[in-house]
Amino acid sequence: MRGYGMLSLMNEESAYPCPVCHTLTTLEHACPGCGRAPDPNAAAVITLDHRILDLRQRVDQAKLAYEGLAAELSEVRRQRELYATAVRTAVAMERSSPSLPTVPMSYPASAPPAAATPAPTRAEAAPRTVQNLLFILGGLLLGTAALVFTAVAWATYGVTGRAAILSAVTLATLAVPPLVRKRGLNATAETFAALGLFLLLLDGYAAWFVNLGGIKDNWDGSFYAGTVFAITAAAGFGYAQLFKLTGPRFIALAAAQPVLPLYFAESSAKVDIWALV
Repeated sequence: MRGYGMLSLMNEESAYPCPVCHTLTTLEHACPGCGRAPDPNAAAVITLDHRILDLRQRVDQAKLAYEGLAAELSEVRRQRELYATAVRTAVAMERSSPSLPTVPMSYPASAPPAAATPAPTRAEAAPRTVQNLLFILGGLLLGTAALVFTAVAWATYGVTGRAAILSAVTLATLAVPPLVRKRGLNATAETFAALGLFLLLLDGYAAWFVNLGGIKDNWDGSFYAGTVFAITAAAGFGYAQLFKLTGPRFIALAAAQPVLPLYFAESSAKVDIWALV
């Protein structure tokens, strides 16, 4: 209690129940029930109990008043925003149509303008996004299947069958991006273009692996690998220019990096020449 000490509390209310026998007593006399001496602390507890009850009631009243004012403030702010929106809309219309006479917008005093209808909630995933995701996953699965086919099933078919199947898969993959890009599936087009160029590299490796056309007998290994990378880089750049894709440009740039080192791998060039390469 502010401004009052313990003695003032006891003076305000000296009657209190004895903490031993619970008989009502005062600070002026001993307990009539058990003869216990006056206890200022016990009297102070009773006085503070009354004070706490009073303060609790006042706190509850203040809380109710605060909640009422907060609700009123929120309503005023809402009405203010409605009128401000109406003003902004009118100003925008006046600026877009300066030749039209301006008509002031008025509202009844008791009825503020109706709140704008909330926009429909956006779907968690647009159908086009789902299509792109499915096509990307399909491209990754197709690339995995191509690797499995080359590594595991390579010994099952003859040389002609292997070349025909892998070439057909490569051409079919490179034919997908132009088709899906017309439908606006750019991410899918980028994925299949990258996969097609990867299969082109795989074709070059497969041709060397089976010694197609006696490649191993007539070509140096490093020179052949550089040629495959050069063809892939050229194909990627041309493909990107033709179909306006971004991914093939980066693949072409990456594929072009090892071309010169592979061409000069078997040469006796000096260190300064290698530095330029």
